[in-house]
Amino acid sequence: MAASSSVPEHYRTDVADEALAVLDVPADAHRLRVFEIACAVTVQSDDGSPGAWHQLTVLDNGSRQWERREPTRNPGDFDGLDVRFRRELPVGQALRITAAVRCLGSRCRRIVIEADEQA
Repeated sequence: MAASSSVPEHYRTDVADEALAVLDVPADAHRLRVFEIACAVTVQSDDGSPGAWHQLTVLDNGSRQWERREPTRNPGDFDGLDVRFRRELPVGQALRITAAVRCLGSRCRRIVIEADEQA
């Protein structure tokens, strides 16, 4: 979604039943922007097997921004991970946020990435 200078930009991707999501924020040729990035993953436990886990890795323009692995709890129900961070985007620079999920004994149900421009 392109935005005028008076309306904060908002970008979102929502991927179901996949282990990878990508969100692209285009460059702006005239101004520096600051974005609040939110990444969230929802997983579902397969059968409550011991040792089940899920992991979320977030890349910011190809560099690892955040990574965490946690035991998957709530057998037969949902669990998840989420992270928020700020990213300054210089004039002329685009942003690509990638969220990758790995699971053992559970499966990825949804990945949501949002980028909200801060005033």
